[in-house]
Amino acid sequence: MNERLDRVDRGTVMSKIGTGLVDLPREVSIFELIDMYGFCLYDLLTCRDHKLIQMIAMLVPNDSDLCRMARTCRYFAQVIIPPNSGVWRARFLDKYDHPPPDKSSEEVRIEYKVRSIILAQTPSFQTEEGMKEKLWLSVLTTLLVESPYTWPHQQVHDKCVSRNHARIKGAIMSSGILNHPIIGDRLSRSYLAIQLAATYLALDLRLSFRSLRTDYDLRIVYACDSSITAPPITASDDGESIDLYQVLHIRNFWKRHLTNPDEDTFYRTYHNLPEILRPKTWEEGLGNRESLGICWLGYYSCIHPLPTTFEDLQERQTCADLASHWDSTCALVISSPPLN
Repeated sequence: MNERLDRVDRGTVMSKIGTGLVDLPREVSIFELIDMYGFCLYDLLTCRDHKLIQMIAMLVPNDSDLCRMARTCRYFAQVIIPPNSGVWRARFLDKYDHPPPDKSSEEVRIEYKVRSIILAQTPSFQTEEGMKEKLWLSVLTTLLVESPYTWPHQQVHDKCVSRNHARIKGAIMSSGILNHPIIGDRLSRSYLAIQLAATYLALDLRLSFRSLRTDYDLRIVYACDSSITAPPITASDDGESIDLYQVLHIRNFWKRHLTNPDEDTFYRTYHNLPEILRPKTWEEGLGNRESLGICWLGYYSCIHPLPTTFEDLQERQTCADLASHWDSTCALVISSPPLN
């Protein structure tokens, strides 16, 4: 390193330090970074430039390398670790959407560390929600709530792409949550919300998720059994009661009938539907009423006449397999007046 410094003009080295860092490749370690630009650790310690050290810390790709850099000496730790250093907010924004304006730098630093730890874990939803699963769902719920599309007064730019949604999709795809849509007797609010938010993935024909008749109860789907009740989830904005448990059973019903070739009721028409018309992630701000549109495309199912026993109901599932009053199972379009 010293021999290399002897061959490089000091003014040139410092000029590179001041102007060239933004062009560095991101996938390098801090030690490669120092060696590449021809300056040694002593130069950084001598110049005592907070912004320079923080700039280098922002370019370090891995959190583990950042921790090693902070442990190099006490001065590095004092510059990098505090929440007001700017390093944590920069790394946060590199992976996630902007946090709410009332979230402090300290909260951003803690949130970044918590997300890094929790999202690196693989939850198991085979039996019930354990502590690891609850923490994982809590992080994903926060990502969903803090995405710009869910802010009621936010006007989202047409070309805005949510980093939070990308993180949610990656976490869901690496877990088994969509293969276990109903677990245990008591499903948490976070579990129901994440399952329903991931409906566009569950109905994606390019993906393969388990789909069984046991994933839903037809008495709940058709609301034909008054003895089966579920606690409604209250939407705080409008005071309406939404039975997310029933909605999840309905989602699972359609997941099986639309994506399972063996079912052969709605699958064929859904398979032939242009991909642009199939469900996709929500990419419009809820503050923009025009984003809701006036035309909606979808399917409906009925059961007529209502079977007298639950076994018959399980066997029939839908009138779509009968020739009584169904002409086709094509998708339907609903038009509504624009919202004021």
